[in-house]
Amino acid sequence: VLEENLIANPREDHRTTVVHFGYSARDQVKRIKDLGVLVSANPYYVKTLSDLYSREGVGYERSQDMVRLGDLEREDIIFSLHSDMPMAPAAPLILMDSAMNRLNFANKVAGPKQRITALAALKAVTLNAAHTMQLEDRYGSISIGKVANFTVLDKNPLTIDPQEIKNIKVQGTFSRGNYFPISLQK
Repeated sequence: VLEENLIANPREDHRTTVVHFGYSARDQVKRIKDLGVLVSANPYYVKTLSDLYSREGVGYERSQDMVRLGDLEREDIIFSLHSDMPMAPAAPLILMDSAMNRLNFANKVAGPKQRITALAALKAVTLNAAHTMQLEDRYGSISIGKVANFTVLDKNPLTIDPQEIKNIKVQGTFSRGNYFPISLQK
């Protein structure tokens, strides 16, 4: 349907977005790329549902490819991460952890080939999230002319062990150029 609509009403920057991206086939990733589609995925589905669904429902093989972000990263498809709160915590570092490590509640890695890099995960909660919402001219990176909203972390998510992403502490937040320290965290 999207392909037909793009032919009938061509638009260079349509930003059609597949939301959730729970289940897909490998060939659909190629089709997404060819059509210039974006993805907004919830990587927490893997954490909460992959083990259960491997035993009840879709089976082991399909549960391993839930939220196939690794395939998107390898194809250079723009994707962002969302929490679908209250389904998952509205916490970007938890989403990054889920996407990078794919460790489920059974303490098993679900679909190791679908893990993504720290850089891809960070972009998915910053630059790509802003791009998906067509707000990249105002948000998503620290640049002249953009709104100065960003978070100060106690560790660099790009250089630490991926298993430690979820343990990074937020030290404070800049909002519109004003700093708000967080002193309640242990």
